[in-house]
Amino acid sequence: MIFVDTSFLVGLLLTNDVNNSRANELINVIDGENLIINNTVLTETINFLSKCKKINQGHVIKDLIDIIINSCNIHFLSSNEYYTAIDLYLHFNGAINYSDCTILKSMESLGINKIVSFDSGFDLVSGISRIF
Repeated sequence: MIFVDTSFLVGLLLTNDVNNSRANELINVIDGENLIINNTVLTETINFLSKCKKINQGHVIKDLIDIIINSCNIHFLSSNEYYTAIDLYLHFNGAINYSDCTILKSMESLGINKIVSFDSGFDLVSGISRIF
């Protein structure tokens, strides 16, 4: 299983994103893997796409979200996971943002140690292998 971060999804979905070429290459690397996101990643992705002038149309965003939902399993965080993500945030002294701490909690809960992401903050976490 591989966790999929917002930065990868944005790089993949937006042709003008700086990471678009690499994201398209990585699709071949992770092809056939069980891909997981959490509800925080889904929300971050929707919010990011909503701010893009070229695609700021509800039906286009819905189509992109349908692609994500059909390609990835979604882990819905429990209230306890949200709460304990704060402990991680404090542990890393804010070097890893709270949304990414919820990702770490999902990964821990699901026993996942690989993440496809362009966010180098994940390199601060021992036991996590970042695909980039």
